[in-house]
Amino acid sequence: MDGLQIIAYSSLDYRILQSLENDHKFVVYQRTCHDQYSHETLIIDEKTCVVIIKDLNDIKQVRLYSSLFFSISNKFSILHIIFDISSCHNTELFSVICASVAHFNAAEFKVKFSYSLNVIDVCSKILKICEEAKNNISLEWKSTELWLKDHG
Repeated sequence: MDGLQIIAYSSLDYRILQSLENDHKFVVYQRTCHDQYSHETLIIDEKTCVVIIKDLNDIKQVRLYSSLFFSISNKFSILHIIFDISSCHNTELFSVICASVAHFNAAEFKVKFSYSLNVIDVCSKILKICEEAKNNISLEWKSTELWLKDHG
């Protein structure tokens, strides 16, 4: 999947960014963080967004993620949430996150969950998400560079 283009917000872990660019040959356009994307967020295409959750340690963070997911639900139709369990010591909060997005899962907005153990696993999951999205990308999205502009 050489040259796949995605948007990453500046809070993305540099190890993930390096692996995507060097090992998987992604072209990653970095954007400055806006409040709503102050978490590790990737825009794959006009329909698909990925949020990587790690260091989840208190209920305040769950509330912030819930606000982020609400914002994403107004702009995208598919949200992939990757839980990085290597960096989280309170895995009970993952179930709280899952419950917070349960009401979003409707015909017009799908939420998909996965777990990762390390950076390599996170990148592998992102690659799979991109492959899936590539098969469903619209002709309009392919023919324009609208996705390169700010989504905010």
